[in-house]
Amino acid sequence: MNYAGKHECFCRQPKERTCWAEKLYPPDQVKAKFLQIPRQTLIAELQRLVALYAMTQPPSENDQTGHVEVDDDHDLCGFMRLVFGHAWNKPGPKLEDVMLAYETVVSSRYLATRGQVPKRDPPFDFLFSLDDRRFRQEARMDKSSFGLLVSLIKEHEVFSNQAYREQAPVEHQLLVFLAKLGRYGNGGSIEILARYFGISEGSVAQYCKRCIMAIMSLEWDVVYWPDYLERLNIATRIESNNGFEGCVSFVDGTLFPVYARPSEHGEDYYNRKGYYGMAGMIVCDDKKMIRFMDLGWPGAVHDMRVWSNCELALHPEKYFGLLEFLLADSGYTLGEYLLSTNKRIRGMHLSERQQWFNTRVAQ
Repeated sequence: MNYAGKHECFCRQPKERTCWAEKLYPPDQVKAKFLQIPRQTLIAELQRLVALYAMTQPPSENDQTGHVEVDDDHDLCGFMRLVFGHAWNKPGPKLEDVMLAYETVVSSRYLATRGQVPKRDPPFDFLFSLDDRRFRQEARMDKSSFGLLVSLIKEHEVFSNQAYREQAPVEHQLLVFLAKLGRYGNGGSIEILARYFGISEGSVAQYCKRCIMAIMSLEWDVVYWPDYLERLNIATRIESNNGFEGCVSFVDGTLFPVYARPSEHGEDYYNRKGYYGMAGMIVCDDKKMIRFMDLGWPGAVHDMRVWSNCELALHPEKYFGLLEFLLADSGYTLGEYLLSTNKRIRGMHLSERQQWFNTRVAQ
């Protein structure tokens, strides 16, 4: 499939817009740092302030003149000094000030005055002209797989709208999304990707959101548990290639890094690898096709706990036949439907037969 062709820019050109804060205060009183606060963060903080007022000093039915009590060491104290500036006096801003700020922010799409942002020429034509090896470095998949994925998602309703301005091609949106998935840390930030692809930051976020929705709609078509006949075929192939009779798939745990320590119960997400993340369990067959997933656990959770609480372990009669099982590493406990490798314990030595078994599983 040839994706080369003339690129058309579908990004809306930004217009000059008035900063919402300038509606409340004169421009010379608007703090530069305040304008850098993300809109959703500001909305959440104002909501917290209103809730704090309701808990500490419930107003009468027609009273909005009370003040919000905020201690000097409270996170909101410095925040509100930044927001209200001259209006901040102990014991705190009036509720009517908070409500006015909240109403204004919610009704304003942009916090800061917008201007022209320089953009490079979009590199899509260049990227699609790369050979397979170099294209794989950019998209994390080869061109044939990329073309197949495009054909599967391009008809999804999320890529069609009634707006007067046409969306960017699905190929472009998917390439941006794959670049986001394939990069880590600052290199995968929305701002850097926007500059790399010559599009707006909002477009990067929209492309990723659309692709996630479209790809997730395919889940039940591509990730499903094999029926009896398919399990029989899988077991036959595994026995022929590896010698394990009755094995229908392989199971292992995996970790997904998160950007920062979660604000609630963060210690539960610190894993054995030394970073914060989420834990999950993946079951795949001998052709590396994912057959089952159980995701979303805190990173500190043991693999065996994930298994013990998954659908396969809770209702094995729905998923396994007689003498069928999964192969697993030593992080799992030997059971009726789990055949795990022999665990090496300090001070003890594995027998030659146990070592042979572990080697066969590893292969």
